[in-house]
Amino acid sequence: MKIIVANQAEKDLITRLFNAMHEFGILEYIHKETTKDTSPRDGTVNDDDFIIWSNEADILREEICYPRIEIDKNESDIKVEGELVTGTCRFCGITTRGIGEDSEGCTYEEYVDYQSQESQNNWRCTECESRICECCGEKLTDNDDETECADCLTSKAEVKP
Repeated sequence: MKIIVANQAEKDLITRLFNAMHEFGILEYIHKETTKDTSPRDGTVNDDDFIIWSNEADILREEICYPRIEIDKNESDIKVEGELVTGTCRFCGITTRGIGEDSEGCTYEEYVDYQSQESQNNWRCTECESRICECCGEKLTDNDDETECADCLTSKAEVKP
C-alpha cells in the first residue's frame, strides 16, 4: 500500500496513525467483528453481509503494518481549522484558541509549528500582542498610548544628554 502526502509533518502523522492501528489491534478487531471465515462469492453467504472477508483482512494486515508513505510536494496539504490551535499567553496567562478572526485555518505542517514548544513559549494573546514594545519586542507597554515598554523608555532617557 502506498500513501502519498504533501510534507514530512503529514508523513509523521500518518505513520503514527498506522503504528497506533497496529498497536491497538484495530484490524484484528474489525476482523473479529465483521468477517466470516469464508471467501467472498462462494455462494454460501450474501457478499453484502460483511465489510471485510477473512482472506481480505489477512491481505490488509500486511499492508497496514508496513505501508509505504511518500512525500509529493504537488499533493494538497491537510487543512486544519484554526480553532484547533491553542496556546497560553506568556504575559497574562490566558489560554486562547484560534489563529485569527480572518483566518481560514492552516495546514497541518503550520499547526505542528504553532503547537511546538518554541511557539508555545512565545505565545501571546491578541491584547498582549497589541501592547508589545516596538523597541525590544519582548515586554509590554504600560498602556495603549505607549509604543515602548518602561525599560526601553528609561534607557532612552538615560542616554539623552
